[in-house]
Parts: sequence; structure tokens; C-alpha cells
Amino acid sequence: MVIFDVGANVGEITNDFCRYLPGSRIYAAEPISETYEKLVDNCKKLKNVIPLNFGFGNKEDELDMYVIEDSKYSSVLDSSFAAKHNHKIEKVKVTTLDSFCSLNGIQEIDILKTDTEGFDLEVLSGGKNLLDKKSIRFIVSEATTLRHKTNNTSFFSLAEFLGGYGYVLTGFYDLVRTEGSHGPIRVTNALFEPYL
Repeated sequence: MVIFDVGANVGEITNDFCRYLPGSRIYAAEPISETYEKLVDNCKKLKNVIPLNFGFGNKEDELDMYVIEDSKYSSVLDSSFAAKHNHKIEKVKVTTLDSFCSLNGIQEIDILKTDTEGFDLEVLSGGKNLLDKKSIRFIVSEATTLRHKTNNTSFFSLAEFLGGYGYVLTGFYDLVRTEGSHGPIRVTNALFEPYL
């Protein structure tokens, strides 16, 4: 299997992929330099993990990343969220899924996981050729159902975008609600598959 962990952070999910899908080849992308070093250290014994020190987006670019102390909340989009926390700005490189896969002879992705603090649609937009061909088997993206929450991708926009390529929602995982067990879904991982 070929797995892309986009927004790999320090490699927690990458390690889970290795544990549950041990024969997979996993591309773990983390653009923040300090976080990338931790990712490399955490995955150094995992021969099937290929750490990448850049991000994915809708075009080749260099972007300002708002780096927060708790790096899993760092983002290239939400400066207002960063302003509420101690942060620094780091220039990060971005390529597209289509370009990377073409250059590396990757025809299909079995699992694409994105957790990019609101940048998920840009990541997916950079894979339009793969999406057109239904060459991504499963897509798991972090999203929010709250319209005012700007540091996560809107679930509704995500579903509309992927629906345009024939992908349908098949599950929610890791639901976090705002008010205990019955409040609105603040953030979740939404699973999509192509509907053939």
C-alpha cells in the first residue's frame, strides 16, 4: 500500500500506519523544520517511512507558516489564531500531490490523510489529476462543522469539493464535540471513498 500522511507532525499517525499496515510505503510530509526533525527521530527505525520536509498545496510555492509552540496547531492560513499564542513565522516549501507523484512514479495512493489546520482543500486541489482518475482509494481529512472555526477546513466545503470528483462520505472518526457528548461536532476526521 502507498500512504501519504500530509501534516505528519511528529509522526504519531505515521507510527499507527506502520503498526496496523506494516507492509506499506508511507510518505510523511511535515514542512516545519523543528517538527520535521522530531518526525525523523520518531520514525528512524521504520524502514518503510519516507519523511518529507515540505508541504503539499495547490501549486509549487513558498509560504509563511505560523509556528505555534504546540506544533499540531501551526498553520499557513490562520494568523488570527496564531496571534492568540506565542508563535514565529517560518518559510516552508510546498509542492502538489500530482507533481510529486508524477516525479516519483506513483500511480495510485491507497490512503491519503490530511491534517493541515485549514489547508486541506489546497492539498486536495493539488491532486486533481489523481482525483479525476479515482487514483486515491481512501481520503481522511480533518474538518469542522462549525462555520466560524477558521483554523480547520469546513466539512461542508470538503464534501462539496470531493463530491465533484465522485467521492462520498463513508465515515466520521475521532469526533470532538463542543459541549460534551451531545454538542455540535467541533472537529472530526472525515473518511471519503470514490463512488463507482
